[in-house]
Amino acid sequence: MVLSLVDALIGGLPHPLRIGMTSEELLGELGATDLVVPRSRRDRRPAILKYGDLEFHFGEDGLDRMFSDTFTIPTGTDRLVVDAAWVTRSLLIEEAKQHIAALSITCRALDDRRNAGHVDLFVGTFSVLKFRVAAVDQEPPGLESFTVGAPASSTTSAP
Repeated sequence: MVLSLVDALIGGLPHPLRIGMTSEELLGELGATDLVVPRSRRDRRPAILKYGDLEFHFGEDGLDRMFSDTFTIPTGTDRLVVDAAWVTRSLLIEEAKQHIAALSITCRALDDRRNAGHVDLFVGTFSVLKFRVAAVDQEPPGLESFTVGAPASSTTSAP
C-alpha cells in the first residue's frame, strides 16, 4: 500500500484504512508492526501500532488517528510505502501554507498555548501539523509532528 501523506493530511486516511477500524483489521492490511504499545500492564490490547515513523493510535472505539513526531522524511515499511512529498522535518509553516493553498485547501494557524514557540496548523477537519516557529531546545524551526484522523479540535489546545 502506498500512503500519500499530502492526500491523508488533506482528506483523511485512504481506503482501506479508516477511523474506527480494529487493531486486528489494521494488522491484516499492513502486516507485522515494528512496535506494539499495550494500553496498560493489565490491558494488553494495542494502544499504538508503529510502522516506520507512523504511529496508529487506538482508543475504545478503534483507530483514533495516525501520528508522527520521529521523522526527518517520514518513512513506512515494506507493506506501507510512504510518499512524503513536501512533508519533512525542515518544512516551515509559511511553506506549508503555500503548499496547502496551491491545492485550494484552507487552513488556519493557532498558537499552541501549552508549548511556547509552537503553532498548530489545522488542515480541514482531519489534520493538525505542529510547527516550531522559533528555535526551541537547540531544535531549529520546522515541522515537529502531524496528526491525521481525529477531529482537529480534539488533538490540540482549544482556540
